[in-house]
Amino acid sequence: MRRQLRSVFALILLGLWAVASFASAYNAQPKLVVIVVVDQLRGDLLERYHDDFAEGGFRLLMDHGAWFTSCYYNYAATKTAPGHSTIGTGTYVLGHGIFANEWWDPKLRRVISSVEDENTRPLGLPSGVVGEKWSASPHNLQTDTIGDELKLATGGRAKVYGVAFKDRAAILPVGFSADAAFFIDPQSGAFVTSTYYMQQAPAWLNQFNDGETRASYLNREVKDAGGNVLRSTAPTKNSKGKDSSFYDLVGPTPWGNDYTVDISKQIIDNEKLGRGPVTDLISISFSSPDMLGHKVGPDSPEDKAMLLALDRTLAGFFQYLDAKVGKGNWAVALSADHGIAPLPDFASKLRIPASALRTCRHSSTTC
Repeated sequence: MRRQLRSVFALILLGLWAVASFASAYNAQPKLVVIVVVDQLRGDLLERYHDDFAEGGFRLLMDHGAWFTSCYYNYAATKTAPGHSTIGTGTYVLGHGIFANEWWDPKLRRVISSVEDENTRPLGLPSGVVGEKWSASPHNLQTDTIGDELKLATGGRAKVYGVAFKDRAAILPVGFSADAAFFIDPQSGAFVTSTYYMQQAPAWLNQFNDGETRASYLNREVKDAGGNVLRSTAPTKNSKGKDSSFYDLVGPTPWGNDYTVDISKQIIDNEKLGRGPVTDLISISFSSPDMLGHKVGPDSPEDKAMLLALDRTLAGFFQYLDAKVGKGNWAVALSADHGIAPLPDFASKLRIPASALRTCRHSSTTC
């Protein structure tokens, strides 16, 4: 069964790629394969907004790539960690073992993250920034990934990297042998990696985190067509009276996607992806659509604006790949780790029976 699923996944990957020069998707040997995962992108939304997308973003894949519209996850726990694991391994939870984002660890007697690893430490934090006590690794995965197979097939010469806001989204698709996975320190917003991959952060990562890029995404406002402020990244206090994290401020905005592309370009430039004798691979997961979608739902104007902004970001990124790697030398596969159902409030407005389950802290029946 595992072999069959891997074969199916390989066919999907080969079929989904769209080479920038519009060459055949089946006869190219790309120098760089880019796996793009849009967290919480429901498949039908691509069709809903097709005419609003630019020519060089999502429509590059939809109009010029091989598009499979009947791909489904055959399990119930369609969350970030299981979804990214399935994309990376080509198998389901029974094969890769990642059944949730987090779970109760009977040995540690506490809830742990799917990628949490007490034997690792974060690397790349700017001086003066105190991050998490430990970092993360793919140690909970129970099978190998497409990145691992690429490493094996090339005798270790292929370069494999993962990147995302979320650690699990960066780590799980690329697996054990990846050169590195990069994800943000939630409070500061600095991109970090783990001592699982290396003992010292790359110089370019330290320079990136010490630069102005991260701060440039603060103190911005997301506005609707009428000029009304929908969301702000200005520093503020959370419900507990503490400073809101970079993750919470910038994450649910289109600039979270732009920031993810910023670090992705740094990886491609500095690690020279797509310039070697064998095919390299980078997995890029965009976490922001999920972070916003849980707040406003998939049918909100703000969610549509997020996807349209991501479309423009992807179009610019694909142009960058043309210039950096060369037309016809790179390929992209697009997928999502899971979708999202309409919010109950939206369904109720259409007279569809729906209700939200709310948890009250007090004995009163109102929250």
